[in-house]
Amino acid sequence: EVLHLTVNYGDTIDLYEVSCDSYTWHGDIYTVSGTYYYDTLTVLGCDSLEVLHLTVNYGDTIDLYEVACDSYTWHGDTYTVSGTYYYDTLTVLGCDSLEVLHLTVNYGDTIDLYEVACDSYTWHGDTYTESGTYYYDTLTVLGCDSLEVLYLTVKYSTYFTYDTTVCGSYQFAEEELTMS
Repeated sequence: EVLHLTVNYGDTIDLYEVSCDSYTWHGDIYTVSGTYYYDTLTVLGCDSLEVLHLTVNYGDTIDLYEVACDSYTWHGDTYTVSGTYYYDTLTVLGCDSLEVLHLTVNYGDTIDLYEVACDSYTWHGDTYTESGTYYYDTLTVLGCDSLEVLYLTVKYSTYFTYDTTVCGSYQFAEEELTMS
């Protein structure tokens, strides 16, 4: 008697996969990197093993906290109002990522000062003797550019000189003099 025997062997199939956030394999959803096994049969009915070597990468949520004066430019857009702004992007591994900008916008001030002075006026270390509009650049308490504008009117004192030649005695009576 002659036996003609054919021996079939099961397979071991190694799969290497990289996915973002999750991976579906044979109806199951995997969200963690690892090695997973699946028993199956070959087309000839022999036991076979599939081995999934899975790397799961995750998207990021990145919170940014920024404070700006007057405006802030982020990803090509300029924002002038405080608020929360969102930007969809990809991680370096190609997974969806979300950047969240928490923005506080502070503004500079313009402060108008109206002053009237006699002969001169000293402001921020400078003395002014003429009427006019003067400017001083400064910062707000939050560090933003600010402008002070001085509208100054200078009035001048009036002096009187009396030249008198007297023979004998002379009495001078002071009178109140008003100039406008």
